[in-house]
Amino acid sequence: FLKIGVGARASAMGDAFIAVADDASSLYWNPAGLVQNQQDQIIFAHNEWLVELKHDFVGAVYHLSDNDALGISFTALHTADMPITTEVNPFGTGEYFSYSDIAIAVTYANKLTEQFSFGGTIRYIEESLAELKMRGMMIDLGTMYWTGLGSVRFAVTISNFGNELSPDGEVVLFGNRKTSEW
Repeated sequence: FLKIGVGARASAMGDAFIAVADDASSLYWNPAGLVQNQQDQIIFAHNEWLVELKHDFVGAVYHLSDNDALGISFTALHTADMPITTEVNPFGTGEYFSYSDIAIAVTYANKLTEQFSFGGTIRYIEESLAELKMRGMMIDLGTMYWTGLGSVRFAVTISNFGNELSPDGEVVLFGNRKTSEW
């Protein structure tokens, strides 16, 4: 869910956006882009995918000074409750389960010179599928450099960098077998 892009402009560019991100969508694309625009901004994005899967992104950018910006964001990917089916009950057992992913992030960006800026994001993620949960922390790092040749920019990002995660919880399999080893 962390790889689903944010913003119509970025999607129209085929997600080739890290060097162009200069609005509130840079909370997702490149944290260094927060200081490329001097306006405080809010972004709301909602997409509905196949099988009633919904993706939501909310973010806000506040400029502490001309060279410093702070941002917060919330991302969610979720579905409505779905019926539980088994080998012997292919039309449902009468029970339901849900699926959801969330991410809450704090971002800071700084413009060191008129040409170079950098930023970083710390993100808490949680993924839930029925009784299974996976939680962790991730970081994003980004830089942006204006070359001085017209509007040519050079940008680098490292996104969703964190440790390897595995789910917690227990799953009941067919025949009341249980598994909690991942």
